[in-house]
Amino acid sequence: MNQKLLQVLVLVMFIAINGSAHAQCVACHSAEYMQYQPPTAARPYWEAMVKRMKTVFKAPVDDADIPLIVDYLAKTYGNEQSK
Repeated sequence: MNQKLLQVLVLVMFIAINGSAHAQCVACHSAEYMQYQPPTAARPYWEAMVKRMKTVFKAPVDDADIPLIVDYLAKTYGNEQSK
């Protein structure tokens, strides 16, 4: 199986299991990367990170999806986590 096909299959699997936000992140780096971000990070931090990933690293993120991704990150890894 070629590398590109494998990446697509992994992306499809993550979308099915974890939703679009998670899948878009792990298309470029591991899910563990988010766990090393500050757990006290507020929504503006996550928004800046997502926009940085899109502009600097050319992450394949639609502008319309940014609020959904930020919401997921803030609630899953940031200061909006349920304790």
